[in-house]
Amino acid sequence: MTGAPRWASLLLCLLQSTSGRPLLAPPQNVTLLSWDFSVYLTWLPGPGNPQNMTYFVAYQSSATPKQWRRVKKCAGTKELQCSLMCLEKQDLCNKFKGRVRAVSPRARSPWVESKSMDYFFEVEPAPPILVFTRTDEILSVSATYQLPHCMPQPDLSYEVYFWKEGTGNEASFPATPHGQPVQISLQPDTSGHHCLSARTIYTFGSPKYSKFSEPTCFFLEAPGPLWTQTPWGNLSTQWPRVPAC
Repeated sequence: MTGAPRWASLLLCLLQSTSGRPLLAPPQNVTLLSWDFSVYLTWLPGPGNPQNMTYFVAYQSSATPKQWRRVKKCAGTKELQCSLMCLEKQDLCNKFKGRVRAVSPRARSPWVESKSMDYFFEVEPAPPILVFTRTDEILSVSATYQLPHCMPQPDLSYEVYFWKEGTGNEASFPATPHGQPVQISLQPDTSGHHCLSARTIYTFGSPKYSKFSEPTCFFLEAPGPLWTQTPWGNLSTQWPRVPAC
């Protein structure tokens, strides 16, 4: 393995001499990754390249295997990743892959391709955003999602865990379809700090589970406000809206 960098440098020199223009080392570890219902092409800089690198990205659909389309939003990017979601003429029903090349003012690298991804089978789901209200005897919990606008409505359900802080006793609730609330019965004297967390179940073939959302902890004292929890742990409070008739 110690000779690999030496051979790579020799090959790069040979390519430069035959092409008549300088070449940069190609990006490394070019990979398609999915998280939170999105897909990203990621890579690492080529060894020995200067600091002022920019990158250009393209993608290819299995429906048009001889055609590469530029990803305009990542043209000339200095980042080491590029979102490959909701692209022009992209059909998520077809497998797709990405490629990237490094460019400097006077040189460029060869293109490096990723492996293909079958989106609906390989997408990684995001944790749900929990919204919940309390009446005297019921804590009603619902899940919402921020899905990519090009993604058809998926088959989602969610599992909720509820516990009183400091007790270590978690109550788990069966998987509930997205759009239906989880109703948690409360004793009249329920009070103190309680927490909620949930995970998504995405079903397309075999079920896939998201990570659990960051725990939302709150003080149960009197019914009223509506709390919103995001997967990153930000909290806000609003008064319940009057349902539209």
